[in-house]
Amino acid sequence: MAKSAFISTYTFKIDRKGRVSVPADFRAVMSAKGEDGLNVLPLSGLKAVRAIGADLLAKIGQTADPLAAFRPSSLDHAAILAADLVALQIDSEGRVGLPEALIAHCALGETAVFAGRIQFFEIWNPEAFAADQAEKRRAILGGGPA
Repeated sequence: MAKSAFISTYTFKIDRKGRVSVPADFRAVMSAKGEDGLNVLPLSGLKAVRAIGADLLAKIGQTADPLAAFRPSSLDHAAILAADLVALQIDSEGRVGLPEALIAHCALGETAVFAGRIQFFEIWNPEAFAADQAEKRRAILGGGPA
């Protein structure tokens, strides 16, 4: 069965050259869409970047309201600025090289978290991701377990 959505959470080590493996499940979704790379956008105020494919990028470009592409989930209010997008190519081993600016933005150390968000995925600092998920769970579940 072809993968059609970015789901689940994965943690991978970042090597000394700033390369990190993109989860095989995420690569399968991208492959099914004809994608061999990704576009990443730093998220304002968060230690994370959002990875979007050409299909979502085209949808953003076709709307007068760029944030509409991220609704109804609208978990954040990231400004979609083409100048901030960084195109990353996936190598033959399934890795992407993270530029220093993105590593610094996410405050990444030895590991990165890949979080599926249905139509796109995000790359996070592990501690920031855990805190953000706990906060979102509390907001959604009304004080439920973090």
